[in-house]
Amino acid sequence: YRRSSTIMWVVAAMAAVVAAVCGVDALDNGFTTPPMGWSALYGAPFQSVSETIVLGAGQGLVEGGLAAHGYEYVNLDDWYADRTPQGEIIGDPKVFPRGIPFVSSELHKLGLKFGVYSAASQRTCGNWSASEFREDADAKTFAHVWEIDYLKYDSCLYNNGVASRARYMAMSRALNRTGRPIRYSVEGWNPTQGNWGPELANMWRSGNDIWPRWDACVLRNVYENNLAAPYQRVGQAFNDPDMLQPPGNIPGTTATPGLTFDESQSQFVLWSIMKAPLILGLHWDQLANLSSSFPDYYNLIINPELIAINQD
Repeated sequence: YRRSSTIMWVVAAMAAVVAAVCGVDALDNGFTTPPMGWSALYGAPFQSVSETIVLGAGQGLVEGGLAAHGYEYVNLDDWYADRTPQGEIIGDPKVFPRGIPFVSSELHKLGLKFGVYSAASQRTCGNWSASEFREDADAKTFAHVWEIDYLKYDSCLYNNGVASRARYMAMSRALNRTGRPIRYSVEGWNPTQGNWGPELANMWRSGNDIWPRWDACVLRNVYENNLAAPYQRVGQAFNDPDMLQPPGNIPGTTATPGLTFDESQSQFVLWSIMKAPLILGLHWDQLANLSSSFPDYYNLIINPELIAINQD
């Protein structure tokens, strides 16, 4: 027993020395399960997001009972980020007149968590301000001014030719230095991303952007996610085959013609089994009344056994 304890102590000490010499790249923020929540990408009119929509989505998650089942993240996507003359990142004041910190505070008061979007490039894919070469300054704003809980970090065209791994790593380290636990999701899928995704992020896209098309998109992303399965580290880091698509016949959804209910049901089951993030693409103003307007889909996405499989 003493010899075994001594060997274990020596191994631990050697690991500490190696970490001190080589540095630790893994994101150190304590998240062990896939996130659950809502995204403005498909949950709002395309390329449109605002204070009203984001706070309405948060209120809808709570009033509709979805937050009680684990759907806790309210995530901005593209088309909102601007800069002050001094270079500080801000939300577009035309649609966030009281500022991003106000929105974050209101969501936290509801018991929810707040996510934002940026990109490892000079501009986002929608040609708004992004964070390349501003990682430390933006990470400090995200953590200490906006007080975010989740960052989706894309890879777009305006990247100055810097390799994607280096660009993602720069933000990973900047987030770690803030001391605030921020779930880090990297996008910009490429075939090698799974090789290094677990070193620097909580989750990474395993396939292309998803759309409400069964064969061309949902099944394609399942196939691509399965190819990336060896890179997933359950309890540490997760493949992300993109968000959940609702049935196209839910009133007010942006999916036209969208998936059938059976297809949406199959997607939710597959995402649960694959331990993928459960991020809803429902239209924001349907969240509060989903249990009455579409009880079958509501009961599906709150199914406790499927959620337990996903979160185990």
